[in-house]
Amino acid sequence: LAIGYLAHLVTLPPNHLAGVAYRDSVQVARDGLSCWLSDLYYALSHLPVPVLMSMTSLTPDGIDDVKHRLNASCSTWIRNKIVSMSERLPLIQGRVKHAVSGSLQPTAMKLRPYLRVPVPAHRKALTRLLLSSHSLGIELLRYRERLRPPIPRHATLCRLCLLDVESEAHSLLGWSVPALADLRRSFLMDIFFSLPTIPQQ
Repeated sequence: LAIGYLAHLVTLPPNHLAGVAYRDSVQVARDGLSCWLSDLYYALSHLPVPVLMSMTSLTPDGIDDVKHRLNASCSTWIRNKIVSMSERLPLIQGRVKHAVSGSLQPTAMKLRPYLRVPVPAHRKALTRLLLSSHSLGIELLRYRERLRPPIPRHATLCRLCLLDVESEAHSLLGWSVPALADLRRSFLMDIFFSLPTIPQQ
């Protein structure tokens, strides 16, 4: 919002009251004194991925450049956080998008297909599964609870089969309980019927 307001202020004519106040703020900031513009400069330069804004390039083009670099900063920070939480977020690692050049580029901020699932309960369930906000053992047992200490990942065995870690991938693809296996088989048959080009192996 502050960057957008700044982009508006730099286009105002010299006799506009807000424009006069803006130019005063620029001078105050250049003098090294405190004002909203110097606060904005400080906030940008102290982000986890800093964005530098020059007081000498406060033009429409210069502010557009700051906007682009701010978006890149946010995207880089989110991508770094996802990578640093690789054990907790295995299903959203390595996300890429097709660039204009045709190459694949890593991307963290993008509207994903699961966010367009029309049934709210299904959309929330998928999102919680992908972001490790679910009730599977791998997530619930990592925290201390009353008299129980945290349980290491390798020891959070599946409550149904006791054969593997109760992870997101195991719950989707590995559960061998007959009722769940039948549901999974039925679901995959529907998918393969609707999208025959999907490999079935």
